[in-house]
Order: sequence, then C-alpha cells, then structure tokens
Amino acid sequence: MILDAMIGLAILGTIMLAVTIGMGHERRAADQLAQTRRAVRAAEGALTQLQAGRSVESGSEGMLIQVRDAAGDAIPPGQRWVEVQATVGGQHATLVGLVPAATPGRGIP
Repeated sequence: MILDAMIGLAILGTIMLAVTIGMGHERRAADQLAQTRRAVRAAEGALTQLQAGRSVESGSEGMLIQVRDAAGDAIPPGQRWVEVQATVGGQHATLVGLVPAATPGRGIP
C-alpha cells in the first residue's frame, strides 16, 4: 500500500516536471514570436516612411533598422529598390520595396 502511494507520487512528480518544462519552452517561444512581430512592424514602418519620402528613425533601444539599396530588374523612373532589415532581440525581419529615388536616409546603417 505504501509502495503504491510512493509510485503514485513519483508519477505525479514526473508529470509536474514535464509540464513545468513545457511551460518554460512555451514562454520562450512566445517571447521569440513577439520579438519577430515587433521586427516585422518596425521594418514595415521604416519602409512606409521611406515610401512617404521621409528618413528612417533609428528605432528604439534594442532595435536595429538597416536600409540598403537592393537590386531589381524593373525600376520605374524616379524610384529605387531598397531592402529594410529590422532586428529586435535577435529576431530579424526583412522587407524589399520601391521608394522615391530622392528619399532621405539613403544608406542608413
């Protein structure tokens, strides 16, 4: 009878450990997904600013926005292709789009 109780407690402890480990993995995955979403929003915002003819702001603390010219086959007159990469907490998002050729902030680091 005592042996059955001890085995039951051991099984319960094993299940609790597995659930705790699973919750930790879920939390880390949720944090990475949130950082990826922030990076996508930052890249979209930077590309929108460039398309509106404004310069790109450097971003908040822990966020890096890089803008480079990108190669493209068909370039409409007065436009240029750019690649915008945003990095937040080690998660990256990259977008490519057309912006006016005279857009300020060309070659932002």
